[in-house]
Amino acid sequence: MPIARYLAPKKVTPADVQYVDIGGLGNGARPSDGLPPALLSYIKGADALLRVVRAFTDETVPHPSGATGLERDVVALCGKVEAELAHMDDGDARVFMDDLGISAPARERVIAASYQLPGLISFLTVGPDEVRAWTIRHGTSALEAGGAIHSDIQRAFIRAEVVAYAKLVKSGSMSEAKKGGAVRIEGKHYIVQDHDVCNFLFNV
Repeated sequence: MPIARYLAPKKVTPADVQYVDIGGLGNGARPSDGLPPALLSYIKGADALLRVVRAFTDETVPHPSGATGLERDVVALCGKVEAELAHMDDGDARVFMDDLGISAPARERVIAASYQLPGLISFLTVGPDEVRAWTIRHGTSALEAGGAIHSDIQRAFIRAEVVAYAKLVKSGSMSEAKKGGAVRIEGKHYIVQDHDVCNFLFNV
């Protein structure tokens, strides 16, 4: 998180996305055609399904059509380029991506899509001890977002101090953001926006 460079908290906790490899399906196959009931039941609990198209030539890994043939598959990204990006610092990676016309590394695009498909967003809480991202559904109110942190916040909610992430980064600190008028006071019905930075005031 870039904001952590400015605030230098003791701890940084990013939002968490879990991916589970359930094996491949053949073209046109339905999960019910080849997956056991227990696995189908497990899949139903997922927020989204991500289908990975084969892009490697290891003959020991079975292909749904019985043989490898990359020309039949869709190539969504270049593994060699992504591997090189993974070993670069931020500055060199940005120049490299600009030269190739890449907006962001594949891992970032996959994570973003994993949030967008099931309608998820994240908001942040910041402080000297921790900067943390919290995952909520799009359309969640400030009251409910506070409850995602702790039930006491939702039960005794007073108001929320909210600033857009980009404005906080530009300001350099929450105190400077307040001085510059970037921090807004919102009530319990405010709909939290993606990348809002929120400070919840409550009275227990």
